[in-house]
Amino acid sequence: MKKIYSKKSGCILLLLIMVSVSLVNAANRQYAPLAASDFNLTINNDVQVSDRILEFDISLLNVNTLNSFELATVQAGILVNNAIYNGGVITVTMVPGSSQLVNPPLSILFDQVTNAIKVTPKSGPGAGTGTILSTIGSGTKVCRVRITNTNAFTASTRANLTFNFTTVPYPTKVAQYITGTNTQLACDATNCYSTAANVVLNVPPTPFAVSGSGSYCQGTAGIPVGLSNSEAGVIYTLYNGATALTPTVAGTGFTISFGDQFAGTYTVRGSNFGGTQDMTANAVITETPSLVAGVSIVSDQNNVCAGTAVTLTATPTNGGTAPSYQWYNGTTTVGTNSPTYFYTPANGDLISVVMTSNATPCLTGSPVTSNVVTMNVNALVPAGVSILSDANNVCDGTTVVFTATPVGGGSSPAYQWYKGSTPVGTNSPTYSYIPADGDAISVTMTSNSLCASGSPVTSNPVSLIVNPVIAASISISVSANPVNTGIPVTFTATPIGGGTSPVYQWYNGSTQVGTNLNTFTYTPSDGDVISTIMTSDAPCITGSPATSNQITMSVSIGTSVDQNKISLSVYSRDKNIYVDCSQHAKQIYIYNTLGTIVMMENNVTGLKEFNLNNYPVAYYYVRIVTEFNVFTRKILLK
Repeated sequence: MKKIYSKKSGCILLLLIMVSVSLVNAANRQYAPLAASDFNLTINNDVQVSDRILEFDISLLNVNTLNSFELATVQAGILVNNAIYNGGVITVTMVPGSSQLVNPPLSILFDQVTNAIKVTPKSGPGAGTGTILSTIGSGTKVCRVRITNTNAFTASTRANLTFNFTTVPYPTKVAQYITGTNTQLACDATNCYSTAANVVLNVPPTPFAVSGSGSYCQGTAGIPVGLSNSEAGVIYTLYNGATALTPTVAGTGFTISFGDQFAGTYTVRGSNFGGTQDMTANAVITETPSLVAGVSIVSDQNNVCAGTAVTLTATPTNGGTAPSYQWYNGTTTVGTNSPTYFYTPANGDLISVVMTSNATPCLTGSPVTSNVVTMNVNALVPAGVSILSDANNVCDGTTVVFTATPVGGGSSPAYQWYKGSTPVGTNSPTYSYIPADGDAISVTMTSNSLCASGSPVTSNPVSLIVNPVIAASISISVSANPVNTGIPVTFTATPIGGGTSPVYQWYNGSTQVGTNLNTFTYTPSDGDVISTIMTSDAPCITGSPATSNQITMSVSIGTSVDQNKISLSVYSRDKNIYVDCSQHAKQIYIYNTLGTIVMMENNVTGLKEFNLNNYPVAYYYVRIVTEFNVFTRKILLK
């Protein structure tokens, strides 16, 4: 019994040990995989950027989706095919910002002797702070590498990027934090390899056939030009002759189209990093001119007398072999399906035709409507003529135009004008001349209409009134001059040729004064110069506006004087005016009633005689200016 128990106890112990080991391993794998097959380090996404630049990604993928993978460090040695150099010098850089690692690579260098790219890592960031690798797609991007050559890559070569695992020239390594320890993992071709397309570098475009030859009708959209196939990465340019057209089209790997094109010879040229290649064949496109349908009509006669029959004939353009016709009088259908229409018109009929062509190639505009023929039908009416002048009651020298208005005159009536019984003018419906007062104008019209009677016929006479031309003028007079200070005076204008309502503008010097009246009343100052300008409204006038004479006002401060200081005597005898002033007079003026100075003398003392034998007997004004006073006397010349 004891023996059996011991054996059973040993089995239980062994089972417990196995369970414990299993639990420990499970606990460790909760943090990271232990097998090298739990990650893939790949070269992927290789793209030729230019004729001398190639880029690719280095990515780390956690292929065990049940456990996380915390990366400590990764370094890579990548071999490059030296056949791509083409005599150039290679440099390798990391595309800035491309790494998704917590600790991106420290540096990327290229050894052109060993043809190796060396991706050197930074130190591990420490357990718990390393990058957790993605389990999706290619995984977490270590970095994107850019290979740059000083020359264009050798045409039709491949980079053949592969990981190196030996110490020389540079090994590929991956380290993982496992239970907090930086653990180096095994790397070989089973888990470190290239999935890149390994693109062929600088391959010229493949020539494909150009399609699209043909003909299109004028006015349509043209014919599409295309390419039988295309390549991704190739830009295709369409040419019409030597002219490059836009936009260009990027290759898709399938057929491409440049859209509808008009007449021309079209070729296509493809361009990529490998150069430029002309595609095969070409597309020759021609345009077939459109046939524009048209129709016109004429009448065998028009401007006919009432009751006359006419024939209208249609002439088609591009009507085909058997065009059809529909005639119209205004909007009413008439006639038959015939190129001619025979009928008796009424005046004002509007005849047209609609032609429908049966021509087939590229025809436009059918059905088409013809021009409209307006029928002129003249009634049998007596001939007549009347005249009017464009003006009457005119000024002497004014040209007057007479116009004749005929009735039943036909298309070209003849005219003979008369002044009284004298023939004047020309064979014209108008007569222009400068009349004299009382002239009587008439015209005789001879009709060329077949439908008129009573031809030739004489118009009514028109008698002309001609007014003589009058020269406008204006003169003014004043009620008193000289005057004492503060005494108002009135100026009166006397117009000649002013008309019924002349317009007046009074002036004191150059200043406008007064109102639009023939009189102007105001209180003057000494030396004021008054005039007026008159604008006539008479119909036959010259010299308007007319400017009047000027009147200079003489205004004294009064005649009061201290008799103990001065004696003054003014009198007339034998058409002389005598001035006797005991005080020295600086000036003595003699004015007529119009304010005009007729005589004057300076520096007078005592008696002074002014001889006015050559002046009419009338009232005159004597103005004496002394050192202290100004005196004015009104005196009748005797």
